[in-house]
Amino acid sequence: MLSCCNNVTHNRIGNMIDELELLEYQKILLKNRFLDQVVIYDKKARTAEFFYILFSVFITIGSIILPALLSIQQMDYSDNDETDKKIQITVYWITWTISLIITICNGLIQLLGLNKQYLSYVRTREKMLSEGWYYFQLTGDYKDFTHKQSFSEFCEEIEKIKQNQVDKELMFMEPKKKKEPDNTHSINSISSGSKGYNNQGSNNQDNNKDLRNRKPFSEEEPLLNKVINLDEVINLDEVINLDVLDENINETVSNV
Repeated sequence: MLSCCNNVTHNRIGNMIDELELLEYQKILLKNRFLDQVVIYDKKARTAEFFYILFSVFITIGSIILPALLSIQQMDYSDNDETDKKIQITVYWITWTISLIITICNGLIQLLGLNKQYLSYVRTREKMLSEGWYYFQLTGDYKDFTHKQSFSEFCEEIEKIKQNQVDKELMFMEPKKKKEPDNTHSINSISSGSKGYNNQGSNNQDNNKDLRNRKPFSEEEPLLNKVINLDEVINLDEVINLDVLDENINETVSNV
């Protein structure tokens, strides 16, 4: 069936290429590069679609049947214990097989990425066909030009589409790299901590220098002179008359 569809596509586009007003070698280039790529990606898309649908059908049907078999596995099917045991063993192995098939199909879909491959191949095929129809009909970017004049530009567009698809396939095949931990924050915190430590150390050194350069108290100006001017100290003799005080004391003693 796939080969039949590919032959129809190949023959239909091939006949259109033969009718174009191009040189013979240009027609050969279109058939070998453009037409063959369209057929190849059409085949890849149909193959990926077929296996994706097939595996999905197995998973869907198996997921429905499996719980039903598990529910009847321990039932009594007859009055004979040996017959029941044989049926239970058969149901057990059928359940195990269906479960294994579901796991394998799901694993293949995830491993091969069949749904992603199908979408990628279909997108590339449709881009090439769309670009080909623009070129054949001389519309879009090829408007106001002949097939000979726009031949080089058309080949460049086909190569760009092909290169983009190859890049996607290579990215799909490459293993995913683990994300490395971001050490920028830790490095910054360490550097800021070291700066703070250096600043603190420099402040301590400055304080130590001040203490070493400070003069002893004996060499400095007396502390009292910094607070009180000795020339302005009040004379107590001018405030209190000592003679009057002595007379009052003597009078008090004599009266006693």
